[in-house]
Amino acid sequence: MKNISILFFFIILSSPIYSQIIFSDAFSYSNGNLAGNNGGTGWSGAWSGSNASQVTNSLPGTSGKSIRISNDATVTTRTLSTPITTGSTTYYLSFVFNANPFQDGSGDYAGITLMGDYDPTSDFTPSLFVGMPGSSGKLGFDWARQGDGLYSATNNTNYLVLLKIGYIPATTTTQVKFYATTNLNMSGNDLVNSPELATMDGDGTSNFTIKKVEIAGGYNLSLGEIKIAGLTLANTANDAVSATQTALPLSWTSFTCQKTKDGVELLWSTASEQNTKDFEVQYSTNTNSWQALGTVPAAGNSSTTRNYSYVHQNPLKGNNYNYYRLLQRDIDGKFSYSKIVSVIFNEPGDDLMLYPNPANDILTVFLAEEQQVAIVNAAGLVVWKSKLPAGKSQISINQFSAGVYFLKTTVKTRRFVIK
Repeated sequence: MKNISILFFFIILSSPIYSQIIFSDAFSYSNGNLAGNNGGTGWSGAWSGSNASQVTNSLPGTSGKSIRISNDATVTTRTLSTPITTGSTTYYLSFVFNANPFQDGSGDYAGITLMGDYDPTSDFTPSLFVGMPGSSGKLGFDWARQGDGLYSATNNTNYLVLLKIGYIPATTTTQVKFYATTNLNMSGNDLVNSPELATMDGDGTSNFTIKKVEIAGGYNLSLGEIKIAGLTLANTANDAVSATQTALPLSWTSFTCQKTKDGVELLWSTASEQNTKDFEVQYSTNTNSWQALGTVPAAGNSSTTRNYSYVHQNPLKGNNYNYYRLLQRDIDGKFSYSKIVSVIFNEPGDDLMLYPNPANDILTVFLAEEQQVAIVNAAGLVVWKSKLPAGKSQISINQFSAGVYFLKTTVKTRRFVIK
């Protein structure tokens, strides 16, 4: 029994450790040519290219450094230490992508390409591209000359991109799904469980062995620039996205909200910050339309934990959800969003909220309970009144002259302006 135990222990120790990361590079190099740099994991040799991409300062909300596609003929490549083949195992490619603007003057592609070996018979190199395909002016992917899976993106906005390179169950047919979000803190599992923005099925001939990665593009720099950060391929969505998120200049530690006697207290903290300007606290009752509540100054540059707070003094009550998110802005004008948190007030209340203020044609009013509501002008005359239900109501105000008005309920008054 003793010898068997020793043998069993030796077998456990001798078993290979399965790594979830296939390759990764945070581009933590000195500014300048990417070619010649040899950091990260999962690679065989350094980045190469006579007209290479450029290492530059990091994007807002991303780590270390980023890669800037530097001119119309940029091509930088690197070989994987262990090639992988599509069609039998699922892989996840993750990185952060920013284009300012999403427009291409030359018609060439700009982004990341997973490449196989060149086939001289067909004069074709099997590949899977992610970024801005051709002159589409959109974010998406292109695969094996089958066309583009595209998504309309916003200029100068950081997108956490996730490409699922899987296969149709019970087959060896590759299936590619594309996901993207402006929430740089979303987990890989949450992202891959959200609706995909584009998907494409291949066939048996579209499977190929990925041997190298190319960062390339024909982006016209007279129009702007493209940046890429936190490049990772892994066996799980969480591993891929976590590696992309590992060293954020703004590294969120937490963001929570809780009910207090004064309203809703928002608490958040960061592990590190780089060139941060401020946090705009945003509020919504439906997660579709958002309004700014206030601004909290950021640390600017910090490598230690920073704690922040904000109190929303007039949340909506009456069994309604209150949603909050943070718009983090950098000194250079770029920005990123936090995750969304929410709290519900079950108790009824006499709360009143209205927006926009100033208003033009429509005034939106939120009431915690049904009440008589009146609009009074600056002279004290009632110009409109009605009983409104609990929740959201909209009042047409285009018949009123510009000026200062007051919206009165049975218990509260709010001042607003008509432009």
